[in-house]
Amino acid sequence: MRTVALAWGTRAVHAPARAPSPAPLDVRLHARAHSGAGIGAATVYDEGVSTTRAGRGYDGRGVLRPVALLLAVSLSACAPEAPPAPREIAAIADPTAWELVPPAQDVYVQRRPSPVQCDPTQGYYAEQWAGVMAFKVDTGWCNFLTVQQPALVDLRADEVIDLKIWHFELRANAPAQAWLGLAIDGTPVWDTQVPIPGDPGLVEAIIELDRDVPEGAPLQFHVDNHGENQWLLFRLEREPGSG
Repeated sequence: MRTVALAWGTRAVHAPARAPSPAPLDVRLHARAHSGAGIGAATVYDEGVSTTRAGRGYDGRGVLRPVALLLAVSLSACAPEAPPAPREIAAIADPTAWELVPPAQDVYVQRRPSPVQCDPTQGYYAEQWAGVMAFKVDTGWCNFLTVQQPALVDLRADEVIDLKIWHFELRANAPAQAWLGLAIDGTPVWDTQVPIPGDPGLVEAIIELDRDVPEGAPLQFHVDNHGENQWLLFRLEREPGSG
């Protein structure tokens, strides 16, 4: 430190001169993030002066001293969003609520034979089977069928559809194939072919979704085959996905 002489009346006093410009500031940054975002708190050391108040500091005598550097740091901690909690298993359709689809609305109309022969009382109906309510299609009375109803619940893209269909012995005059399908909101999401003739068996599928589906979206279930055979749709449920 150097001194300069000041004249005050007839007395001479010595006062400290302003210090030369300090060396570059030593800036130490302490920052932490909380609740997804945080504001960094900066501590600036200027010749022994410490500040955390928006770039202003106090010296040892309690005198406010401006600091040349104002440092504001904003940190964003973007943690991955937690996946939604799995929901309970829920039925997507009511076995008693399926209704015949008009040809103009039928997703499977291109498969429609000529003529279509389908008895509305004996060709399809709901019945109790193996302790559950199922939707039955008897192709001896209905050679082509697409039915529809609104979805009972909404579906998320991270969920799956559990579908199960039982068939009795499959018979036909000549080898053939049965064709089964499910569409949601006008888009086919699953189909399969079953060879005829064949022994009784189970057709099952876990159908993955690529988008959310709102409650009330139209569902279409389709069956067509040659021969007198019986199909029972006994499960169509929403389940949590494996991922």
